[in-house]
Amino acid sequence: MKNRDGDVNYSSYSNEELREAFEGINPNTFPMNFKNLSDEMTMRGISVDHFNDKTIFFSDFDRMTKIRHIIAMTIFISIYCIFFYGAIRFPDGVEPCGTNQYCGKQGQPHTLEDFRAFSLWEKTFLYGLPCGLLAICFLVRKRGA
Repeated sequence: MKNRDGDVNYSSYSNEELREAFEGINPNTFPMNFKNLSDEMTMRGISVDHFNDKTIFFSDFDRMTKIRHIIAMTIFISIYCIFFYGAIRFPDGVEPCGTNQYCGKQGQPHTLEDFRAFSLWEKTFLYGLPCGLLAICFLVRKRGA
């Protein structure tokens, strides 16, 4: 049996070899091999009822993968919304341009509240973007590769 997920072709195995392989495979380590093996056994009509604990685990594995992808998508959408919030609200940025005066890059006057809101948005985006991208990479990385 090969070690990479999904690389094993079980069609040439006998029914006894399939049962032995099913007994010995660990769904934690090789989830795609386990799925391929259980699919082959189901296609041949070999009962896998007494292996419900492995089947239940595999469905939990799929569920956790879906949950991780939903969380990653939520993080991506949050980063996207934060970016466009700032791009729409502060199209020219806000910076100090004198004593207690704040201006946009094109000279439009802004208030102290605008400057504070811009500074908060800028820090949130500049720190949130790399952290969010790292979290997304961590959540959607392929395991066991």
